Amino acid sequence: MNHFMLPHFRDREKNRKDSVYSGMASMDMLVNAMMKHGSVKSRLIAKAFGGGNMLKMRQHECVGQLNIHFTKEWLAAEKIPLIAADWGGYCARKIIFVPQTGYVYCRHIQNKLVQRSSLSQEEPSYENSLKAALKKPKVDYW
Repeated sequence: MNHFMLPHFRDREKNRKDSVYSGMASMDMLVNAMMKHGSVKSRLIAKAFGGGNMLKMRQHECVGQLNIHFTKEWLAAEKIPLIAADWGGYCARKIIFVPQTGYVYCRHIQNKLVQRSSLSQEEPSYENSLKAALKKPKVDYW
């Protein structure tokens, strides 16, 4: 079972510990760990959950949509069939996975923050401040 927050980790610093939270790194680590313990890659199957737009604010692709797109592409590239999925929408999910059977139970959890209108106004302003900070040149002192 795997959970990631962003499809790709974008940072100038290489080998950061939090890079494992990206889809690319965590999916590779999961499959490699499974194979190390005896799994055969050609027999792997996948079920995917999540990718919700938790803040319900944007018309263009949100992080959840990017994660869904990444997951589909990654699984296709690795030739791992996706046999079940529940993703997108405006809710969180509680997932219970039973390894002995392969069953997955998924419950949608409505997000109370979605109704908070002030959050919808605050978030774009915060995003713009982060984008502005990234555009500033980085200076390394040595």
